Amino acid sequence: MQLEIEQGGEAVGLREGKTTQAGHARRKALLIAVFGAAVESALEERERLSRHVQKDDVLDAFAVLWSARRIAAGSAVRLPGEEARDSAGLLMNIHY
Repeated sequence: MQLEIEQGGEAVGLREGKTTQAGHARRKALLIAVFGAAVESALEERERLSRHVQKDDVLDAFAVLWSARRIAAGSAVRLPGEEARDSAGLLMNIHY
């Protein structure tokens, strides 16, 4: 699993949907491997404070943090590989 975390996951993405029990468990396990107890703590706080926030929203926030750390460290992957811009000149790339 450590290789998946370092490289950004499986080449085909995760098969389980993020709102399914299996998908939640898979994403949670991957994020706990990086962020440790902070993930479980955030999920517990969500239960305690706000049922308006979905469990997958908490995991999405950690996934964004994971990507931001990789971008800041210069280890993120860019899709597509070359720089893409729209008609207004804005960048249209995904970084993870």
